[in-house]
Amino acid sequence: MESPDGLASRSSLDENAERPILSHTDSMMSSVMPPPRQPPRQQAPPVPQTVNESYVCEEDTQDLHLIERPLTVDDVNEITSLLKVKTSMLALGACERVKKLAKAHPVDVIRSPILKELLAILKDGPATPLAGGAISALVALALVPEGRKHIVLLGGAPPIVKFLSRCDLNHGNTSKALQLLMNLAADTSNRRVLREANAVEVVVQLMNKCQLGPLMAHAIGALHNIMLTDSKAKQRAVDAGVVSALARVLASEQSEGAILGVRAHMLISDLLRVDDMQARLISAAQAQGLYIPGLMPAPAKRKPAQMRPSDLSTDGSPGEDAEGVEASELESTRSSLASPGPGEGQQQQQEGKKEGE
Repeated sequence: MESPDGLASRSSLDENAERPILSHTDSMMSSVMPPPRQPPRQQAPPVPQTVNESYVCEEDTQDLHLIERPLTVDDVNEITSLLKVKTSMLALGACERVKKLAKAHPVDVIRSPILKELLAILKDGPATPLAGGAISALVALALVPEGRKHIVLLGGAPPIVKFLSRCDLNHGNTSKALQLLMNLAADTSNRRVLREANAVEVVVQLMNKCQLGPLMAHAIGALHNIMLTDSKAKQRAVDAGVVSALARVLASEQSEGAILGVRAHMLISDLLRVDDMQARLISAAQAQGLYIPGLMPAPAKRKPAQMRPSDLSTDGSPGEDAEGVEASELESTRSSLASPGPGEGQQQQQEGKKEGE
């Protein structure tokens, strides 16, 4: 209703006020034009779904969703079931998911059956497609003290040591396995178990085979953690031949100031408690023709021996008095005697004629 002066009456205003969506202006303009269609304010607009959505994007979205909330029983069962299918690419994706979840919920993952399935994958050796993903996930879980404890309590030391013994030096899994072993040995309670699993002998064997570099640094770090406060492990390392590998590291110039040299000196400081350790190092270096600065006397500079014509026999070979002369020096002396200078050839011919007469 409208009043004679053209304004809306109070009753019409009350009726329009009861409508939460339409305003007073809308009620006045409703007779002129229909109100525009608007989506409900309580509902969000629908998200368009693409048909060609990649598997990686789905996996990343699912990982972010899992990281935002604690793990549930369904999540654990799903990841565990995927890890059991070792010939599927889904199992590799599950390993990557565990590696990400270990950063947000390490305790939940460690206390779940997921950890047991990861250790079961290592028993198949380092050449399987899942070996790299499983060892990477275990390295992430071993960053937490509770993770290191549970891995060893579940019997993970023997399969990890066996996995390392079967690794190729040129494979990336070898470095990851050494990092895992180094993290596990950071706990005092795990060192005896690792020693009894022959971890010392396996690491020393790798040290004697590998070249100087990051792999040697990881091996020295793992051995240092295992031997720390364990005299039996120190003696087993010496018996396994760790002195030869350490002599190579200490004699190398590239290890000076690098992490490799720092870890090697830390390992040496622990091994000095073993009887005759310094003498063993010197003997190992001499056997390999190496010089260790600060531990061995500087080698004397050897002057080249002078070759005399009398040192050569009649056939041009070195005589008995020519011992200790370098081969290059013998060759130069021999060539200088064999090739006459200008004018010397004619003089030798004339002397030969006189002797013939």
